[in-house]
Amino acid sequence: MPLPPVLPVTLSGPDVNETRSGTLTLATGQISFSDLRAGTYLLQVGSLSSLLAGLPHQVAAVLQDYEYGGPAEGYTVEITAGQAATQAVPIDITHTTAHFVVTLRHGETPGMPVPGATVTLQSGENTVGSGETGETGLAMIRFARAGTSGNMVNAAVAVDGYHVADGMTPVPWDPKSPHTQGTNANDIVNLNVDLTVSGATVATDAGGGDALAGAGWAISVMQGEDAVEGAPDKLDDEGNASFTTEVGADALPGTFAIALADDQDDKLDGGENYGAQAVEYTHTGLLLAGTQNAGALEAAFTTQTLKVYVHQELDQVEGYTGNIIGGDERDGKGDAPKVSVGIRYIDDSGRSRSFEASDSIGASATNCDGGEWVFTDVPADRNVIVQAEKAVATDASIMLLTYSNAGGKYNDELATYRNLGENGVTGGAFGAMGGYSHTVSLCPLQAVDPTGQNHGECASFAYVNTHGVTGLIWKNEVLRSNESANDDGFKLGPEGNNGPTWVPGTTVSLSPVEGKNLAGDEESATTAEKDNSATKDLDETH
Repeated sequence: MPLPPVLPVTLSGPDVNETRSGTLTLATGQISFSDLRAGTYLLQVGSLSSLLAGLPHQVAAVLQDYEYGGPAEGYTVEITAGQAATQAVPIDITHTTAHFVVTLRHGETPGMPVPGATVTLQSGENTVGSGETGETGLAMIRFARAGTSGNMVNAAVAVDGYHVADGMTPVPWDPKSPHTQGTNANDIVNLNVDLTVSGATVATDAGGGDALAGAGWAISVMQGEDAVEGAPDKLDDEGNASFTTEVGADALPGTFAIALADDQDDKLDGGENYGAQAVEYTHTGLLLAGTQNAGALEAAFTTQTLKVYVHQELDQVEGYTGNIIGGDERDGKGDAPKVSVGIRYIDDSGRSRSFEASDSIGASATNCDGGEWVFTDVPADRNVIVQAEKAVATDASIMLLTYSNAGGKYNDELATYRNLGENGVTGGAFGAMGGYSHTVSLCPLQAVDPTGQNHGECASFAYVNTHGVTGLIWKNEVLRSNESANDDGFKLGPEGNNGPTWVPGTTVSLSPVEGKNLAGDEESATTAEKDNSATKDLDETH
């Protein structure tokens, strides 16, 4: 067995007042006395307890569990000439320290260690020691073996806020060791459910991951088939919700499902469709009391609203701007719209396709009213394009403008799924980057500085009025006249017909003035010797 570091020993005899003393040490476990005369000796072993006060704490902590176990009067040892004698000295272990760990437990499954639990060791009806567990769930309880029987004690555990099943845990101890260990065999579970959940939009490369904040997204909180009593029915203004409830010990594990409701206020989802996988949390009872995060409800819109705007360019400042000449105006203001807007999508092969009737895309009854076009229930994952064209194909009185971001002859097509900055895709997007917003707007022509005349409103397409410019290229000849005494001596044109003379080969040009004409191109015309009938009403000789 382990020996204490020191044990005082006294050898008396053979004569009166003749003594020798020494110390048994841990290194050898023995002491020797040499050069003894033949005779009778008394070997006496001292008490360890008498040494504890003067020893270092670490040494005393070891010695306190040991004590000399032989007769108090000692041992008589007979030494004969030329021979040696030996005497065994018993050391008893008087105390045992139990290292007892308390953990949450449900059946054979252990959980987290429990701090603050009270562990009481009993032998029969007698309490032999108690202690409280620390942060690691460990309680170290030293007890006297004299108060026990059968090399066994029983541990009872009590802890506030947890359900502790009936029963005690046997803790056996080894007679040859001052230490033993154990852990609770009976169930200790946390029945209190304290959960939080959050909601956010799906995150994409274009944006998203925003909290479902606002007036409160409706949710449901279920345990199995039953609604959890007292649980909130909405996310709060920050997009979070929390609740507490309790699960019966015989109902563990308990599973909770938190889901977004199928129907929301249109102010929150824009009336569009969305999907969000319900968040599930299983309460095993094996976590310490405290708030647990059940996870995040990730809302992904499966359909989205698309808004497009058309305006008439009046002030010659790029974008929907200003107050020069009354400023620009939305298309269709007080009149039939000049521009028609439609949507298509690009399929996986890169071809432009029309939406099917089964896509159930909605178009506002007031589409084009005030230049606003609204398409609802547009599939969010489609590569949607928007196309503008003249409402009347033969209308030569207008033309769609070409701006620097158009990339073509006319700015008549915008994509909602790529080149987001160039195409002014705001609020959300379509295609692979879609789903995080219920509404997408196209605003490439939103007013620009440095004019200082910004409306600050969305604009997608613009058009200007076109005008035909006609004129006459002619001259009048003034000739001497001697035909009568009453005239002034002059006449117009040959033979006095007073008519103009058309001048072939004369070129007239029209050039746009920079900053005052966004759509004008330089044009020219040259008078011809003979009229070209293909020009219809225009006589090229003039």
